[in-house]
Amino acid sequence: MKTIASLVLGSAWLLTTATSVSAECTGPTDPWPSFRAAVPTAERIIAGEVLPPVSANDSTGYRAVFTIRVIDVLRGPAPAQPFVEIVGLRSGLPLTVCASSTATLLSGDMVVFALGAIATDGVTRINTLAYLREPAESILTGVERITAAELDAITRPPVPAQDEPAIGGLIELVVGFVIVGLGAALRHRRSIRGTS
Repeated sequence: MKTIASLVLGSAWLLTTATSVSAECTGPTDPWPSFRAAVPTAERIIAGEVLPPVSANDSTGYRAVFTIRVIDVLRGPAPAQPFVEIVGLRSGLPLTVCASSTATLLSGDMVVFALGAIATDGVTRINTLAYLREPAESILTGVERITAAELDAITRPPVPAQDEPAIGGLIELVVGFVIVGLGAALRHRRSIRGTS
């Protein structure tokens, strides 16, 4: 297993913003942006499971600093390690409820992050997340739940539009051949009658 140092290096990959864990809100947090709305413009989309803390001294409750075991990378470069540390991830939106709203999760949470998406103002870069499995509990506001099938459907690159098969034209062509063939058969029949 890789050292904690390598986990910390992997955290830079996720565009996280460090924040003081001691400054976390004890009440409601600011709403997180819609994951589904963020997907089209997200630079990176990564799914993972929040792992228990490595050290017995670390908090086992809600944590703003946690390690995920990467399950899937749906967009963007894959991390060098299968474990990535998330440190104080914020949405990037202006905060109105809590001065330090961060992604605080529990061990075992299955989540997917959309990072570096463009907010509705068309300028601000934001981060958000969704639960892949209903959490036992959550203190985050507005975090969506998404199924694996939905995630696949909204993150799969669109299939390039192809021309509709020319079935109508094919049918017209076949009908045309039949009519020409019938016409030729009728002319042939008349010519036989005329000669007999």
